[in-house]
Amino acid sequence: MPSTELTPQEHDLQRPESLTSCGRPGPGVEVELRDDEGKPVAVREVGELYVRSPMVMDGYWNDPERTAEVLDGEGWFRSGDLGRKDEDGCLYLVDRARDIIVTGRTADNVYSRLLDHFLTAQPAVKEAATIGLPGDGDREAVHVVPVPQDPADVPDLSELTREIVDALGDFYAPASYSIAGSLPRTTVGKTDKKALSASLLRTRA
Repeated sequence: MPSTELTPQEHDLQRPESLTSCGRPGPGVEVELRDDEGKPVAVREVGELYVRSPMVMDGYWNDPERTAEVLDGEGWFRSGDLGRKDEDGCLYLVDRARDIIVTGRTADNVYSRLLDHFLTAQPAVKEAATIGLPGDGDREAVHVVPVPQDPADVPDLSELTREIVDALGDFYAPASYSIAGSLPRTTVGKTDKKALSASLLRTRA
């Protein structure tokens, strides 16, 4: 279901951030970013992505309950993706709603995708996954699973934490780490954070 497009003419090397954009809505496509109450958010604020177009599905096959969770009576599809728009109307995806980590340390939540991308840009890290593990009360703790480029050369985790804090802020500091040789994958090749979280919780138990 194509929703947005970023044309080659919009690739602005003077604005590197523009290269991470999904672009603007395509012909016949409406896009809204909404808060938890379903109200549109302001420019640069993060909200959940809703899409309406003739290409949106009619629903899940023989599953009216699941269909009702993602489609409303006006044809808006609730994607589960979180994003923001800039002043030019370009869309930037931030994370999946289910992957946000609510630490309770500040009013800001931790976007796991942002931390994943930062970690995989480090020379000693081949890939990484950030998940939220149960903390105090309803809070979650940031847990990072890095896969070293060289299994015999594990990154200095205290130094890695310092780099994370310097780049993203102290509320992104991991509460714990687990070094892994690889990450579980879904059938389409994405990191399976649900399976990773379940495995870590079993190990803790």
